[in-house]
Amino acid sequence: MRYSAVMPGLARVHVKLACSLFVAAAFSATFSCAGPQKVPLPIPDDNGGPLSHVILLPLTTRATDGLLGHAWDVETDLADPLRQVLNGTVTVTSTDQHVMFFRETAARAELDATIGIANAGVWASRVTHVLYDVQITTLATLATGTQHYNAESGCCLQGNPTESCTSGYVYRLMRGSGTIRLLQRTEGEISANFKEVLVARGGAKYRVVDESTFSDAYFGLELSPLQSVCRTLTPEQELAPLKLLASPNCTINRFGALGEKESLARQLPSEELCLNVAKRYCSELAGAIACRTRFGTADEVDLVMAAAITPELASAKAAPPNRSLKKPPKPVRTPAVSDPAVKADTAPAASPLK
Repeated sequence: MRYSAVMPGLARVHVKLACSLFVAAAFSATFSCAGPQKVPLPIPDDNGGPLSHVILLPLTTRATDGLLGHAWDVETDLADPLRQVLNGTVTVTSTDQHVMFFRETAARAELDATIGIANAGVWASRVTHVLYDVQITTLATLATGTQHYNAESGCCLQGNPTESCTSGYVYRLMRGSGTIRLLQRTEGEISANFKEVLVARGGAKYRVVDESTFSDAYFGLELSPLQSVCRTLTPEQELAPLKLLASPNCTINRFGALGEKESLARQLPSEELCLNVAKRYCSELAGAIACRTRFGTADEVDLVMAAAITPELASAKAAPPNRSLKKPPKPVRTPAVSDPAVKADTAPAASPLK
């Protein structure tokens, strides 16, 4: 009986102690044991973790164009779509990894209002951090052995990266699905207006301002330095040869049935080829009312007008010449009559052959 009497008291002590510990951990100003309990979600340390170097895209994408092999622009803090350092065959590898990327918004310029899940006012005044909670399903890279340096990028000079390419190039993309949360770090009490409460392993507290989800898209990338690429190039491979493009010498303007104008300009070696291209270009527009072409400084020719005149000239050449003098008709032989009056009004008969 003594044992059973002691145990209920101990049980009550343990329950009270557990309740007190939980309330302290879950910020007793908001949560209590009496109501629904919401345990704060643990997150990595600020800017920490094995993948802290991964750059998060401001907008997710399902294409690798303009990203893989492109130089990283330090001014915009984005991949430069016009400066592709390496090209090659894209290799896609399947994987299955669950990771969290935790970033301070001031640390990465690409994490701005263009993320599309918070208005500018909220972003500027309340959001301090961003948390990506994602399941990585695919890694995209350029296949080994297919990579070729693009000399037109101008990223290598004398075996070293140029100033505009010192940040490296995009060598890997990450694809998957997950959630993006906009956070506000707080030191005071947690308001009930916020969706969730997050706590970093270091003890910092955050509340969720807004969140969004994405599905099956590229959301992050990794950079690689260009030093190893530039060291393998010869001086001839570093710079692309200058190309002087001649200005167009064959211009074609075609006009549709309602007067709409379409133009084509080409650099061609001869006037004959210019006319052939113009004929082909003009024939593609049904009902064209005019199609004018010019080669160099020669006179402009309207192919539609010329095509209309050509059949008339052809028919004129096929017709007999128009002569003003006509051959007299052959005399018609008539039988002789005995009446003298009739003989005077008729043509003389041909003399008999001797």
